[in-house]
Amino acid sequence: MAATPILNGGDLLRHFSPINSASPPLIHPATATAAGVTATAAKLSPVRCGPFAKPLIWGRNLLWLAIALETGHYFAEKLRGVIFMDFTVAPPDQYLEWGMRAEREGVQPARKLRVYEDRQTIIGRFRLLPDQPGVYPQVLQHMAENGIKQVEGGWTWKFDPALFDHLEMGVGQRDKFASMNCRSAVILAEQSDDEGAYFADHMAEITGGLLPIFKIPGTHHHLMFDEPLAVAMALKAIALDWIREDGATQIRERLNHTLNTSNQTDTK
Repeated sequence: MAATPILNGGDLLRHFSPINSASPPLIHPATATAAGVTATAAKLSPVRCGPFAKPLIWGRNLLWLAIALETGHYFAEKLRGVIFMDFTVAPPDQYLEWGMRAEREGVQPARKLRVYEDRQTIIGRFRLLPDQPGVYPQVLQHMAENGIKQVEGGWTWKFDPALFDHLEMGVGQRDKFASMNCRSAVILAEQSDDEGAYFADHMAEITGGLLPIFKIPGTHHHLMFDEPLAVAMALKAIALDWIREDGATQIRERLNHTLNTSNQTDTK
């Protein structure tokens, strides 16, 4: 029975976007289509796990979550499932739009990122958003070093300040989730204060309490920095259980074969 590739939005975008894979993906979400994600997953799946594997996609944070949700909405039959990490879908009457900043806040186009004179100064300015305690300094240092670039006059961030100016995350996220015809699960950070993770109870209610939803103890929004092994094992456990469900018939056949072989041996 084939294993399943576990792919996140960044993993997928590096493969089908024209971005240098050595750098973090810096691509406008409008170009990161669900069709592209699914096509890429289909290409990666046989390479990694054999021709019969279906990919499992997980999304955390706004951009990758939106890609995972869109992919599950439009191409559920091609997926083994979708895992939402520290993100939940809100009921429409409580939805808070994160995008459309140009319209909502009147932000101006062609804004420029600040340029810092030296490398160490900009690295020292790096913070998680939202910030959280207990992240190893070496991890922050690594992310900072890979999140900056040298420009005329010094150093600046590898970030598009206009990323959310015209992108609409969409009030229809709850209904897109409800229409997904594939498995799904939710992994939450126990101490998350991210507004996107506030509606687990709503997701449980609209699924009759049957949607797998659980929290990883002692973690904040960027939970992979708090408990990386726990996060990895949670993803693996969900993936293996979905593989077991899909392979229930084959498992039963193999077990019956074992019993038959054992009975034949005993009668000799």
